[in-house]
Amino acid sequence: MEMTSPLRRIHAAAAAGAAVLFVSLIAPVAGAQGTGTIRGTVRDASAHSPIAGVQVGVVGTLLATTSDQQGNYALANVPVGRVTVRVRRMGFSSVASTVAVSTDAPVTLDFALNASVITLEEVVVTGTGGAVAKKQLGNTIATIDSTAIKNAPVQSFSEAIAAREPGVQVLPSSGLVGEGARIRIRGNASLSQNNEPVVYLDGVRVDNGGGFTYAGAGGGGTPSRLDDINPETIERVEILKGAAAATLYGSEANAGVIQVFTKKGAAGPPKFSFRVDQGLSRSPRRAYKPLAGFARYADLASCVADAAAFSRTTASQTTACRSTIGVADRLSAIYGRTIAPFQVFESDYINDFFDTGIHSNYSANVNGGGETVIYNVAARLNREDGPFTANRIDRAALANDYNRKTFGSANITLFPRARLQLRAAAMFTDLHHETPNNDNNIYGVLSSVQNSKPEQSDCEESRKLALGGAFGQDQAQPDRCAGPGDPSGSGAFITPREAAYQQVAQDAEHFNGSLNLNYQAIPTVKLDLTMGIDVTNANDYELLPFRYNVDNYTTNEILGRRTVGNRNNRQFTLDGKATWADRFREFSSTLVVGTQGFVTRERDKGGFGRDFPGPGIEIAGAGAIRQLQDTFVSVANLGAMAQEQIGYHDWAFVTLGARWDRNSAFGEQSPWAFYPKVSVSVVPSDWPNWHMPYISSLRLRGAVGRSGLQPGAFDKLTTYASLPSELGPGFQPGNLGNDSLKPEVSTERELGAEVGLFRNRLGLDVTWWLRNTVDALVQKQFPATAGFINSQLVNIGWLQGKGWDLKLNALVLDRPNLSVNLFVNGAFLSQKIMSMGGAAPIKVGGSYPRYRNFLRGPDTLYSAPGVIDEIRYYAPGALLGAAVIPTCAGSPRYRGGASAGQPRPCYMPGSTVPYDTDRNGLPDTEARLQFYIDSLRTARNPNPLDALNPMFDDEDGDKDVLDNYLGKPEPDWQGAFGATVMFRHNLQLNFLFEYKARNYTITNLTDAFRNSSPAIGRNVRGAAEVEAALLNPASTSQQREAAAMAWATKYKALSPYDGLNQNEHGDFLRWRELGITYTAPSSIARRFGVDNLAFSLTGRNLKLWTGYTGIDPEENTIGRGGGAQLDNNYLDAVDGWGLPLPTTWTFSVRFGL
Repeated sequence: MEMTSPLRRIHAAAAAGAAVLFVSLIAPVAGAQGTGTIRGTVRDASAHSPIAGVQVGVVGTLLATTSDQQGNYALANVPVGRVTVRVRRMGFSSVASTVAVSTDAPVTLDFALNASVITLEEVVVTGTGGAVAKKQLGNTIATIDSTAIKNAPVQSFSEAIAAREPGVQVLPSSGLVGEGARIRIRGNASLSQNNEPVVYLDGVRVDNGGGFTYAGAGGGGTPSRLDDINPETIERVEILKGAAAATLYGSEANAGVIQVFTKKGAAGPPKFSFRVDQGLSRSPRRAYKPLAGFARYADLASCVADAAAFSRTTASQTTACRSTIGVADRLSAIYGRTIAPFQVFESDYINDFFDTGIHSNYSANVNGGGETVIYNVAARLNREDGPFTANRIDRAALANDYNRKTFGSANITLFPRARLQLRAAAMFTDLHHETPNNDNNIYGVLSSVQNSKPEQSDCEESRKLALGGAFGQDQAQPDRCAGPGDPSGSGAFITPREAAYQQVAQDAEHFNGSLNLNYQAIPTVKLDLTMGIDVTNANDYELLPFRYNVDNYTTNEILGRRTVGNRNNRQFTLDGKATWADRFREFSSTLVVGTQGFVTRERDKGGFGRDFPGPGIEIAGAGAIRQLQDTFVSVANLGAMAQEQIGYHDWAFVTLGARWDRNSAFGEQSPWAFYPKVSVSVVPSDWPNWHMPYISSLRLRGAVGRSGLQPGAFDKLTTYASLPSELGPGFQPGNLGNDSLKPEVSTERELGAEVGLFRNRLGLDVTWWLRNTVDALVQKQFPATAGFINSQLVNIGWLQGKGWDLKLNALVLDRPNLSVNLFVNGAFLSQKIMSMGGAAPIKVGGSYPRYRNFLRGPDTLYSAPGVIDEIRYYAPGALLGAAVIPTCAGSPRYRGGASAGQPRPCYMPGSTVPYDTDRNGLPDTEARLQFYIDSLRTARNPNPLDALNPMFDDEDGDKDVLDNYLGKPEPDWQGAFGATVMFRHNLQLNFLFEYKARNYTITNLTDAFRNSSPAIGRNVRGAAEVEAALLNPASTSQQREAAAMAWATKYKALSPYDGLNQNEHGDFLRWRELGITYTAPSSIARRFGVDNLAFSLTGRNLKLWTGYTGIDPEENTIGRGGGAQLDNNYLDAVDGWGLPLPTTWTFSVRFGL
């Protein structure tokens, strides 16, 4: 069926839903009756202390509330007669009690809850069509409750969900404040489309993007729109981990679904709560290796005398000896210590860009209400000034690491009639974010520092101005020039001080609003309608001030440039459902039918102006050269869903469901998408005759479901792009187009079990899953005879993922004055590209050769010609590149090509070496290598390492030396473990540790450059010692041979050896969180004039245990939205000149009135 206007369909559905609801509302209410009130207190059955945040509801009605800090609750408008009240809270067993309600006086009903690590009665709503207990579902729904983050060091939504659920990866990129994290649920579900989960806030889709538009900082420092959600207003987060659970969300659910529910009010007088945080942050000093170098000459005269060795004139050699060539007397003066030729020295200049960061948080909240309305209103101001600073180098520098957010939110629920509930929620966030140029950016601040060579330190610009000492150095401060200069020894492009004069910032406003109507038309039928809008308006700018080349070094756009960008994103959501629920003796039935539609509209505008006429006139419009860009995208989706759940005696449940979808991005020849699901849940521990003393709870479950992911808005279309020329504007072919384009489809199978032992004091949750994504969208190159040279998306791929999600919780001690709760979770992940549909391997990172992540189909490896030894499948983003021939241990043989099964070149340590200097195709002997090195030294080669090129390995014998398998950027296992300890009801300790382990490979691009690049590297101690040994006339042949071996096996990298010696094992264990909270007794709180009072000391990223030698095993060269779509998906685990995660400490005071 052809859908010519999805938006029109959505409007029609909205009108129909509104009409049905209107008719239901004006219909007379049969059997109207009086109402009463139920009040009470919820306490811990063991500790007898009040429990806050307990969900209290009247079964079969819409009436619900939560307990306050003292455990008190109140339910108004309860129909008279006998009703059942059920209370639920994570960490406790659910309890229900029946009470008689009258109009005469409020009824008191208290509850005592037993601690439980298994919560099968917990109610969830995401992906289920309505509120349902977890035990009725055959699929996994993860829940993160507000109590899990209340006393945790959490500044953002990303931190709130990190390390709390197996299979949910939160991937930070660096230690810059305000930087968003990428989120992956059970790995990647697409080879080309967005792998970020869809996110809803109170039922309305949220902009889940991030990054900058046309401005940018190099890949990092990119904010996430999800972090515009105030973590202090979160009541709970529900996470659907895959297609088996997310079927009802249709064509955007392949990557999972996250729904955030904000806190609601509770009946009673207004209750105010306040929170004040003050904190410090420090960047670990060990993260950066010191800059290392050595002097070649003792003084200027001896350096100038060697001009012939460098093929230079005396004049040009003199200039070089004053700057780029290491001369001991110049370096000794600048560094304020004695430096001798060929003795490696180090500089700690990098850490001059770090200081103690500060952050603060001020928040206020009020909630309350009466019989007909409850409300919750919150405000928060958050400021972070990170440990990066440029002020210690130059107080006039503009680069800053700063983030300020102002949050405001309101949640109001009305009960105009006994069976009617209206809810309105709104969130508004205002952001100002500044970040330095960073990561793999030749004009970045820290990249320019790390690419400096200390032997090239010079203060020539100051000397020319007669500033400072004999060499222009600052005589009062080592490592500094008296004025302009290059004290760090910049290898190229820009000095760190000049880089710090650049400014990158974003100002953003984010609004999310929702309206919900829930009406119990008759006892068995409930209608639900949610509609809302999410609006983001982000303005970015990047400024290079006029004449920012303060050291007279850089030549990049020195007359200045201002780049501006604006992103306006609007998402409209409409979701209507009708639920019929009834019982038939031992059976229960719940039928849900509904429709969901959304429209996403985004306009991106930006441009730049460069070459300003002078200082102070630094707007884009003042540039002599200007450029403007403007794009607009609109996508509409309409879906219909139906689901039926049959229950038997409340211990066995079968659920059947389906969704039909149509999306404006589908090709005209593509039909409606159909996504079915089925799940089964059996709870043997609820059998009437169940009697197993040690097994308190047992649930077995299984599910199969499908979901999809649609292509981009223009992927189906044949497009043309503008082409300016001297003769006037024209067109050039753009996208080839594909009229049959359809969504890729993921089918996921899930099997799992939950076991509660010893009165639910020990709980185990195990899930196995298998996902196959077929019709995967892959970029394929077609013949360019028609002029379309760009690749085109085609539904030809197959991606498979499988794994295990494991959780273990143990309440090992539960006494009135002491409780100890331990947990550990882990997720095993295996991903394979089963087929690329004939498309060529796709390199991530475009043409940049240093990035070695690839999307590649399977390879066949042979033990002999025609004899298959192995089919090698690659994980998405697998690392392929150069390798040096191996040692002869294990008798390595070719595994492909005409020589399959034949011995391949190898070397024998102690006899031969991985060099072929005489080019006879065989490894050199040690004597031959020593002779060759001596000839280089005799020739006084200025760069002898450039002539030392080890032998390439070629395992598969295909003559492509850059396709050796080097590892994968995702670990097999990752997870967390920790504990919560409570002393005497008042003192709580929280610990959280996170780990990644096994087959985890990080591309250490930072050290690849610092080890190997002749212009901007060889500046770590090991590489500098290798170069010094080869150049030093006093070194022995054995020392030079040892240096050559270290060069081949440890330091040689970059083109033409891309991928060599730049990968390391990334396994790590990090102490992620520590929380110490003291809640003052009520008697003490009242002395300060407040109802409750708590103090907290929390720490984040406190300790790292790893064998990784780079900056940080979690640093990545691009952040959320920091690159093109392919890079955002698969440019993973690339350490590229970023910042390590800082250690933060925060002191908090919370009090209520």
